[in-house]
Amino acid sequence: MKRNILLSIIFILTVVSFASCSFETDTIDGDGKIEGFWHMERIDTLVTDSAGVSTVVATKDLSRELLFWSFQHKLLELSDKNLVYTNVLCRFTTEGGQLKIGDTFTSGYGTDSPNSDPALLLPYGMSKMNETLSYNVDGSKMTLTGKNIRIHLFDIIHKLNRI
Repeated sequence: MKRNILLSIIFILTVVSFASCSFETDTIDGDGKIEGFWHMERIDTLVTDSAGVSTVVATKDLSRELLFWSFQHKLLELSDKNLVYTNVLCRFTTEGGQLKIGDTFTSGYGTDSPNSDPALLLPYGMSKMNETLSYNVDGSKMTLTGKNIRIHLFDIIHKLNRI
């Protein structure tokens, strides 16, 4: 009798512990469209008039640079594979086509340090901490749009498959 009660308690605790876990296959954005390894292709600087119409006033071609946005689960890594700019880790959430980038950290060997310097985000197209950007994914292309910026990214896996 005691053995059956003990086994029942262990079974219930096991089921409850598995039910409370979140697996890596869960996607934070619900549709999984933004997860992956994205190459920065171009940054457009925008000016918005009083009617709300945005116009591109400057474009920076990054297609030959090695700047990447890597999304996995709730973590975004902004990285420069040429090692010119600092790599940055960010927490992110998505909801209704909005990408909200939260806490940022600089990655170090064995430790990640909180980052409060928005200058570290400039090479990746952002000018402030806790940025909110709208996103649109069309096949292997993603566009992130903020108040004064539009970032064009390309899914690197699709690019490698074309080579």
